[in-house]
Amino acid sequence: MPGSLSRYVFLSLLPDPASPQAVGMLQAAIDPTTGSAAVPAPVRGLMFFSARGAVARELDGWWERHVPEDARPVILVMDEPGLEAHLGGLDSEVVVGIANEAERARYARHAHAHLVVTNDPTALAEHAIEAFPCFRRDAPAVVEGAAEGRPSVLFMPRLQPRAPARVAPPPPPPVPVPVPEAEESLTTALPDPFTELSTLAPLPPERRGDELSRASLFADGTARAAAAATEARPRLGIVSRLLVRRRRIVIPREIGDLVLGLHPPPLVVVPARKGGVGKTVTAGAVAQVIGYALGDTTGSAAIVDQNIGNPDQWGRLDIPATAGTVRQLMAALSSGLELPPTPAWAKTPALGVYPEDRAAADAYPPGLIQRFVQHLRERHVFLVVDLPNRLPDYTTAEAAICAAYLELADLVILPTTDDPSALLGVLEYLDTPSMRGKLVMVSYIVSTDRQLRSHHVVTDLLDEIRKRVVAIETVPKSEKATLAIVKGVSILDISPKLRDAYIRVTRTAVRALAAAG
Repeated sequence: MPGSLSRYVFLSLLPDPASPQAVGMLQAAIDPTTGSAAVPAPVRGLMFFSARGAVARELDGWWERHVPEDARPVILVMDEPGLEAHLGGLDSEVVVGIANEAERARYARHAHAHLVVTNDPTALAEHAIEAFPCFRRDAPAVVEGAAEGRPSVLFMPRLQPRAPARVAPPPPPPVPVPVPEAEESLTTALPDPFTELSTLAPLPPERRGDELSRASLFADGTARAAAAATEARPRLGIVSRLLVRRRRIVIPREIGDLVLGLHPPPLVVVPARKGGVGKTVTAGAVAQVIGYALGDTTGSAAIVDQNIGNPDQWGRLDIPATAGTVRQLMAALSSGLELPPTPAWAKTPALGVYPEDRAAADAYPPGLIQRFVQHLRERHVFLVVDLPNRLPDYTTAEAAICAAYLELADLVILPTTDDPSALLGVLEYLDTPSMRGKLVMVSYIVSTDRQLRSHHVVTDLLDEIRKRVVAIETVPKSEKATLAIVKGVSILDISPKLRDAYIRVTRTAVRALAAAG
């Protein structure tokens, strides 16, 4: 039977009039000794997953007040176009009604999705009664009007990934079936959620890492380990400083909307031929922009360090000892061991950080990298990987890492400056066999020296590059990028010009991914 918990909360996203009927069936069949419940939600279907702004924040509060910490959520919803893109990483069961067998392929990668071929929404309730252990096996027939008296508006959570997953609790003592209290309707008091930009302040400092919230639906690992990671956050290092939020950042909503429409979750890699071209800063800034864009939605982004030849760049992240590294996660995936704790969540909303082990030096087998990327795609909707400064081949460990990730990449961002050697390095990278057929864009740090940036050698090389990539986006050369590291503030927070530039880079990247299909 699904799950290992005996206590469940069933959330009906079904249309009326089927929703109250389905809730009534579930309530009538629940074994009272399990403490389970069935609740209707007025935010139905796909809208359930995409609430934003003030409404989303109100839903967070409702979720924390009404969903027990030791309960397993089960969502009942009828299929809609694009619904499958919102289910990646859900730490809940989902019962989906699909029109025909052909629709199963869309949900193939979601092991937690129970598919029922039906046009009758109440059939999902019948499936749940048969599939989950919290129901009496001699369940009575439908009780007409069993859902009457329920509040007409109950808000369901926006699934936001920043809290730890729940661990299986001991069996709860027998309690009566909880009856949700009537709650004042919020629909008339709140603005349309889709009129607000996708910006959301990070969780308050006093919030415990293991406190249940709607975010917990998108978590992984154990609550205890994640709580320890949250409470023991030490002084930040170089990469985390690039990801720290100091003030409200407004990101064009287009970016978040495009990212949520991408399927499967894209893998964006940031390699380089030589150092000193802003590779790690570019990877961190793009990931941070995506994190802000997703901060008030159902998804999360991930930034992964695979610069194994120079792990100290990320080693200075100073993440808690309980946080897992890429090497630990790779070892668990290859041996079938228990997965390490959840990633270290950056202060940027909806951004998980996967650092590499400081002692890492060996490459991973391509097959294991493929499993690792699939693991991340099941938990996040956008992946950014910082690669070594090497051309892709299998002659060295660092070069092999580049080759393996490039084979899986959906987009390659090549950073450069107007140093002719850096521009030639971009062309050399484009000439490698691993880059054939790849979607590529360039992040170009423009010199403040007019004579240099307008020199014919520089412009000729840029013209040659432009013919072979989908776009070149410029980033102003600024000492404030270094100042951001020194002061320990976000690269997006230190300078409006840098922030706008990296938002442009990110928007161009997601537009290219969306256009490529």
